[in-house]
Amino acid sequence: MSLTAFLQYCLTGISIGGIYALIAIGYTMVYGILRLINFAHGDIFMMAAYFMIFAMTDFLLPWQISVVIVIVATIILGVVIEWVAYRPLRSAYVDYDFGHRCFLFASESRHLSFLGSA
Repeated sequence: MSLTAFLQYCLTGISIGGIYALIAIGYTMVYGILRLINFAHGDIFMMAAYFMIFAMTDFLLPWQISVVIVIVATIILGVVIEWVAYRPLRSAYVDYDFGHRCFLFASESRHLSFLGSA
């Protein structure tokens, strides 16, 4: 293995580890503050990744502009999910777990139907 390949593998591992760390920090913060686990957390990260791929490949935007667009789009997605899925459950005295799982299943089936499986 060449030094270039080794460094590339190291940087890829650090990048993926950073993504895992961000997801873990998000889970920890949500559980620590609200005392509930948001099962849709991973789907929101997945949508952010798809937003980035679409911004850079379909719209041919530079990565600096794509990052800003992805941050704004992910914030909007989170607010819409809060208004549509979670806010009605607070007043209905239903367990949040039900809303998380409903969004999770709907989101995953939508992604599979539009984008296909890997």
